[in-house]
Amino acid sequence: MAEKNSGPMEMVDKAMDKIGGMLGKAKASNTSDPEEFVENAANGNRYELEAADIAMRRTQDARTREFAQQMKTDHEHAKSQLDSTLETHPDAPNLPEALDARRRKMLEHLEQAPDEEFDARYAEQQDLAHQETVKLFESYAEDGDHAGLQRFAKQMLPTLQQHLSRAGKLRDQTKH
Repeated sequence: MAEKNSGPMEMVDKAMDKIGGMLGKAKASNTSDPEEFVENAANGNRYELEAADIAMRRTQDARTREFAQQMKTDHEHAKSQLDSTLETHPDAPNLPEALDARRRKMLEHLEQAPDEEFDARYAEQQDLAHQETVKLFESYAEDGDHAGLQRFAKQMLPTLQQHLSRAGKLRDQTKH
């Protein structure tokens, strides 16, 4: 079982997640560089897959479990689509080797959330993560510098916008 945070640490972790999400969203809104897009898209996708695994293991809430399962399914598909896009475009950048530090920290916070706070924490993170991802994909779909990656961004955007809407509803349902 994961080590539980005390009340003050829980608040600090939540604040760090929120600040990181806001900074990520601001940066994502100006992305036209292919390398930056691939790095952020791949890291976001990896985070989603790992967060879904944690949620499937930890939640007792049917809504959270259903949402996490949908994220797992859709983000496995997104990973496959990104991999395929990169394979068919040899001029595209490579995937990052590992998950970035900010998202690793978010996963740690999720893993350490007390049981009674877990579903709310997961929903909050999902809302923040999808706000950032939608901004990233909107920006790249509009102004991206690589045609193949731009098509990928446009193709994935409706699903990501749906995720954002569902994440917001889940966040509202799990608020304490």
